[in-house]
Amino acid sequence: MVQREAPPEARAQFELMLQGDRSPARLLGIADILIRSDSVIRHGDRLFEPWQFIAAALPFVARPFQAVMPLMTSHFGAGRYATAFRIARTALACAPADEDLLRWVAVTALQIAETELAGRFLQRIVAADGPGGPAALVMHRLLMPYSEMSTSAIAQTRARLAAGIAELREREGLTLDLVRQYGGFMSHLMLLAYHGEDDRPLLEQVTHLFDRIIPEFRWTSPYLGAVRGDRGGRRIRIGICGSWYITSILHYFKPLAERLDPRFFEVVTLCTMPPARPVAARHQILPIDVRAARQAIADLRLDILIYTDVHMDFFYYLLAAARLAPVQALLPGHPETGGLDTIDYFVASGGAEPDDGASHYTERLIRLEGQVTPYPKLAVTAAERLPRLPVPADAHLYVCAQTTYKLHPDFDRIIGEILRRDSAARVILFEMMPVEQGRAPLDRLRRYLGPLADRLVVLPRLDLPDYLGVIRHASVMLDSVHFSGGNTSFQALQLGLPVVTHAGRFMRGRMTLSMYRSMGFTDLVAETFDDYVALALRVALDPAFRAYCVGEITTRVPVLIDEDAPIERYESLFKSWLVG
Repeated sequence: MVQREAPPEARAQFELMLQGDRSPARLLGIADILIRSDSVIRHGDRLFEPWQFIAAALPFVARPFQAVMPLMTSHFGAGRYATAFRIARTALACAPADEDLLRWVAVTALQIAETELAGRFLQRIVAADGPGGPAALVMHRLLMPYSEMSTSAIAQTRARLAAGIAELREREGLTLDLVRQYGGFMSHLMLLAYHGEDDRPLLEQVTHLFDRIIPEFRWTSPYLGAVRGDRGGRRIRIGICGSWYITSILHYFKPLAERLDPRFFEVVTLCTMPPARPVAARHQILPIDVRAARQAIADLRLDILIYTDVHMDFFYYLLAAARLAPVQALLPGHPETGGLDTIDYFVASGGAEPDDGASHYTERLIRLEGQVTPYPKLAVTAAERLPRLPVPADAHLYVCAQTTYKLHPDFDRIIGEILRRDSAARVILFEMMPVEQGRAPLDRLRRYLGPLADRLVVLPRLDLPDYLGVIRHASVMLDSVHFSGGNTSFQALQLGLPVVTHAGRFMRGRMTLSMYRSMGFTDLVAETFDDYVALALRVALDPAFRAYCVGEITTRVPVLIDEDAPIERYESLFKSWLVG
């Protein structure tokens, strides 16, 4: 492998080192440049990589963790988790008992889906019985892999999780002051949603655990009484808090933040980072300090506080455990109950909820007529030419655009049956970022498919025009089972692509079904996995049926796009929450 030569600034720093300046700051500075430029320094017949400079610097600093912390956090914040992990491990080799470094190795290992490795480092912290031991113990007991290898493995993970929660609740004196010391704690509660099971019992158990062991887990704004009593004729103050830096959240809820009638509503969006794209509503950056963020939201004296999600980022879960506004609600940015009794309402599309849907939430379920968002019309025109793909010209393209760790083992069997029954089939999947989090399900799928895996095509992340170009030329979209598409289905339907979906047991597996119900077209909704396979094959192999589906979708899809009705329903709903 040819390695890139270092840029001039790294060479200049290296020359100063050769002249005698071997200070830790100099060595770490060289390492930083080499990592960022993905390069090495050649000197004579020797090759110097960045890790060598880090290892050379750390024996001469009092606190290796403090020395490498800027490097680690810089790469971690930019999503370069594998690099942050290697920096942490390099530093740990110089200070193997440093609790902070052990924690960072564990946290970065989790981000690159090395769950077992993370568990081993967390156990080392616990065994050392230092101040970080309790947090490491709780993280270890709540560990879940990004993807499960089988349905039996899912059952085992959930049983282990329940046992771990029970064990922790029985421990005397266990305390985590996460409200004061949030940094470095990692939770992957969001992964429960991909198991295809009822998560309310487990999430309630987690909440009861944290309520017992986290001081100030619950906190009440001192302004609640004043907010309830001083509205008079002023506008309703609404805060919408959550992961606005995630594109899917932005697509779903930007219209809600921007289009509530300004005569009656005053809206502020809340997040620890700027939104993925500008939002017309006022945006407030929250401090990454739970106590300070709670106080900042309380100071807004909101009438209604809405969370777009609470499990994708544990920070928002800790915020949601407090009572910061008289009315608090949760939207399906990550379609799962919060498990918190501080959230009053869960707002979902009525067409997505099964008859027993209310039993899946700790919140009161609000079944909104139609969709929970007036999804925006695609602003980017799909490429007219199919991007270059490693497939025959006459291939039938079955596209699944879901994040790969959402793919349940049940979906493997569906893909395998399609490939067996259509010899021209090519199943298109997409790498996710970071790629490490999506590797396990792809490896599992390839093992299941055996020789058929030759017709599985995994594309790198594409920009939107090229991605839509693939969609435009596909035969059919395969909606993932147990956790269905949201943004992906909205986009595919706008382009007239038939999306085959399955009527799942929970709302999170029925979002595409809800779109079809709103459109008055349910011909592509399967009741069983066998029906799903048959429908996908029929769309790809029967030109007349596919043309019929494309025509129906194209005619009916406007009802999903940029309509005013969802906003009007929200306005009525929000007003009703404040009556009395």
